[in-house]
Amino acid sequence: MNEINNDNGKRFFRSDQDWWNNACLNFRNDHLNGCAEGYKEAADVLVHQVIEQKLTIDKLIYPIVFLYRHYLEIRFKEIIKNGNSYLDNPVDNWGHGLTDLWNKVRHIVRIRWPETTDEDLQAICDCVNEFKEIDPKSTSFRYAKFSTIEGESLSYINIRNLHDQMEKVEEILEGISMGIKYS
Repeated sequence: MNEINNDNGKRFFRSDQDWWNNACLNFRNDHLNGCAEGYKEAADVLVHQVIEQKLTIDKLIYPIVFLYRHYLEIRFKEIIKNGNSYLDNPVDNWGHGLTDLWNKVRHIVRIRWPETTDEDLQAICDCVNEFKEIDPKSTSFRYAKFSTIEGESLSYINIRNLHDQMEKVEEILEGISMGIKYS
């Protein structure tokens, strides 16, 4: 137990003298925003590394998809938190289901911007629906337990396409996030 509590280099989570390698955990007032951006950026970095360096895509697809899914979950929660504050709603019980979270975000968007159409939000709806089909409980890519899509097992994912589609979703979600935050 003493080895865990002393600072003799055996601790995993500590700062050190090379300050440029010390990650700052509480650098923002809005931790959910920073956390969401971190998951998205980590997935993007992995995608770019796989494509540019021809890394083992078959192993790295698991963390890539998981990071994108977790980005969505955290971004939705950040929008819900700020949206509830904007609407003077009580704090919400969030859960982890993307569909439920997306429905709460969509409700906030429709109140804040009543002119918003289903077409404006279609990329996010499509993304949530696909995740619901292949990863309804956020375990398919954490534990490699795959669901099926329309009776066929999922065998291949093109990471360039996944990245490009997630960029479209991110653009819309970032606009919603900023619009709610600065209302």
